[in-house]
Amino acid sequence: MPSNGAELYRLRVENAALRRDLESLREAQAMIAGLRDETERAFMISVTLLAKAAELHDEETGNHILRVDRYAADLASRLELPAEFCREIGYSAALHDVGKMSIDSALLRKRGSLTGAERREMELHTEYGWQILRQSDRLRMAADIARCHHERWDGNGYPRGLSGEDIPLAARIVALCDVYDALRSPRPYKEGIAHEEVRDRLAAADGHFDPAVRACFLAHHQCFAEIYAELVDRKPARPEGDPA
Repeated sequence: MPSNGAELYRLRVENAALRRDLESLREAQAMIAGLRDETERAFMISVTLLAKAAELHDEETGNHILRVDRYAADLASRLELPAEFCREIGYSAALHDVGKMSIDSALLRKRGSLTGAERREMELHTEYGWQILRQSDRLRMAADIARCHHERWDGNGYPRGLSGEDIPLAARIVALCDVYDALRSPRPYKEGIAHEEVRDRLAAADGHFDPAVRACFLAHHQCFAEIYAELVDRKPARPEGDPA
């Protein structure tokens, strides 16, 4: 039978080994966490670059994608949706028009009305965006948004004429955010509209938006005005001496 001293020594050796194993486990966990963080950063950079590429192809949009991102995340939070949903829509919304990269830039920048054929081609940006994004599981929400953000609650939207809750919730949220920003923003072919008038137009747009999403917007519409003011597109200052 081992002595108390020998038993104590054995326990000390085992405890030391356990401490080393625990330290190795902590180091491994820290390494895995670091790799996970690095992968997440790389993913977010990729999303940002893809959204920026779409923005540059349609150069008139300015900070549109940044604002729609912010509107969507804010609205999702106020709808009391799960935190993960709010986080995901906060980067997925930026990709809603990524399909426009497959549209001829001359058509995107055309002044004046589109012909019927041109409008049908423009509407295909929803399907093009879905085709681009659906390859990634991480971008499933973004793919749904890209494909469905022009659908309408009453079924009169495109590309598939979905209605009601058949439209993915994230797309229903972004649909309102996209229209709000499009109305607010000046373009070469139109003036921008003041926040109060846009609010009134959306309030009167029966059948266009999810009623719950629209009601939440109307209850918190001033937050949209604040986001727009923060990220408004500003014309670059003219160099001193340049003619007006």
